[in-house]
Amino acid sequence: MSQPILQLESVTVETTGDSRAPLLEDVSLELGVGDVIGVVGEAGAGKTVLVRTVLRLLPENLRLARGRVRLKGTDLNTLGEAELRRLRGTELAPILPDAKSQLNPLLRVGDMMTAVLRTREKVGGKEARERAAALLQTVGITDPARRLEAYPHELSGGMAQRVCIALALMHSPSVIIADEPTAGLDVTVQRQVLDLMAGLVRARDAAQLIVTRDLGIVAHYCGRVAVMQGGRIVEMAPTIQLFDSPQHPHTRELLKAVRRKGVVHRSQPVAERA
Repeated sequence: MSQPILQLESVTVETTGDSRAPLLEDVSLELGVGDVIGVVGEAGAGKTVLVRTVLRLLPENLRLARGRVRLKGTDLNTLGEAELRRLRGTELAPILPDAKSQLNPLLRVGDMMTAVLRTREKVGGKEARERAAALLQTVGITDPARRLEAYPHELSGGMAQRVCIALALMHSPSVIIADEPTAGLDVTVQRQVLDLMAGLVRARDAAQLIVTRDLGIVAHYCGRVAVMQGGRIVEMAPTIQLFDSPQHPHTRELLKAVRRKGVVHRSQPVAERA
């Protein structure tokens, strides 16, 4: 594996009340350049808490009790809020579910994109607009000039997700955190969005964490898989190895459930075919 870009070292997250119940316990993983890791598990396994821990966006009733999250060697817990905001917009890019809710309903797409760009870089309005259009084209949006004039409610779900991906990739991030990135999208659009992200990760020498309950996505797009249960990673393995020879009982149960539905078949993942 390449030199890690993102490292979670024995991360434990607890509630802040008297019970201090752990929602994540002793979680460790690493991502290097080109890595695509899938994090899977049932509802309540701790996947969303993991995402919020990496982004340092835990709600007030949760706290990082032990462990570290490092980005290129820097402990994120030592940074101030201003520096964290900068990193979330440049080095660390979240792609979250329900794309339309992430977009300002009162602003046109072009105004949003140019505002984000100009908060990070000293560029003129015309150049910012041209770069925004080029980004929309990169994520597969045809007629980008027209889409820049659209409001979020005028976009389809797949189109809105592509706009969110364009915003996330605007500053060539090192790590993309995709939390259920295709939730609510139809199957055809899901495939388009996932193919797009896989290609962009390879082209930009980035790494990606895909958090999902869909093992079919993991089978085709991830090089490695982390299986979560009860706030712990109970199994971590290369994708083909995990699907062919799961070691943990919980992993075997997850695979049984999706194979009964005909969702997963054993084939070489896109992440390893590329």
